[in-house]
Amino acid sequence: MKENRYAFWVTISTFLIVVFGLGIFCGILVGSKAAKSTQTKIDINNMPLLSKTVQVAMDNYYKADLVTEENLAKAMLFGLDPYSTFFNKDEYRLFQDSTVGNYVGIGVTIGNDQSKRHVIVLQVFDKSPALRAGVEEGWEIIKINGTRLKSTDIDYVSSLLKGKENTSMTITFQHEGIFVDKTIVRDQITINTVSSKTIDRYMYIRLSNFMPQSFEEMKNAINNFELTNSKGLILDLRRNPGGFVKSCIDISNLFLEPGTLAFTKDQTGRMEEIKTSGIRFEKPLVVLVDHFTASASEVLTGALQDRGVATVIGTRTFGKGLIQNIIPIPPFGVIKLTIQSYLTPNRNEVDLVGIKPDVEITEGIDNFYPLDPKEDPFIQKAIEILKEK
Repeated sequence: MKENRYAFWVTISTFLIVVFGLGIFCGILVGSKAAKSTQTKIDINNMPLLSKTVQVAMDNYYKADLVTEENLAKAMLFGLDPYSTFFNKDEYRLFQDSTVGNYVGIGVTIGNDQSKRHVIVLQVFDKSPALRAGVEEGWEIIKINGTRLKSTDIDYVSSLLKGKENTSMTITFQHEGIFVDKTIVRDQITINTVSSKTIDRYMYIRLSNFMPQSFEEMKNAINNFELTNSKGLILDLRRNPGGFVKSCIDISNLFLEPGTLAFTKDQTGRMEEIKTSGIRFEKPLVVLVDHFTASASEVLTGALQDRGVATVIGTRTFGKGLIQNIIPIPPFGVIKLTIQSYLTPNRNEVDLVGIKPDVEITEGIDNFYPLDPKEDPFIQKAIEILKEK
């Protein structure tokens, strides 16, 4: 997708309109205790600027109903980074529902564009309500039930798309400047994150998310790869917005012998190593990436690239290299707060930078619909590289 297609920017007149970025699950440490800072930077009992700002907003903001304590909390956290946010109890419950392989929703994977200000449909699941309604990959979500998104945080928008079975919602999409309304009835959704097939004596595996079930699905695909005696493997991480760090670690062990998967760095600069403990993948491997490849996908890509196991081809990846912690604040809900950044095994920063591919491809990067392998320039380049190995 061309960036200029989504080049318009949302104008924010005050900090109360909350716009978030990509908030996927990679690195979220659920249930951990918040680390206490060794420095006192702000006297929380003496914050005149914040008090006056809130008062001005309450007295003057054109939509008074948006000036709520929850929105103020979300706006404050957004001022720190695009991934930190507040969930009330209901929002957090829906967020937790999105972390399992089965849920009630419309059957799409969503992500942000490079500006982090737009929510894009990255994948429409087979036999899903979204597919039946005619939703297509690449469409942007504008409104839900007539209300513009107050946040583009992926966790937040995902929670809006979920709900009770057989309940309906109307979503306003934008595609190539045209607005389209679709009324979709929620249904039970089963996520299959791995698909595979053989292309020209090479195994092609597509990984769409890092979910709890992804490791078993990937292991089965790798076993099938070994049974078919394929000459090499194409691992497609395009439009993969990330997922669970545990799933990423488990999958990395299918490709990497004991060593470094990534490093994490906290506010003090302290570095910690995340290790692999598997077996090195010995056959030729090519990884496909694009500018929607994010978070856990970048962790795996960076490790495979730095450790010389795979050739990475495509475009520079999204650049989401931050780790969030879920911190309860009873009785209000939870805060999802960025507590660490991560680096590749060669200690390269990922956040806001992304991962540069070994072989860059510019043709076909805007194609969201599935292509015949013979028409997909990424796959054709991968086969060309594999034949040389």
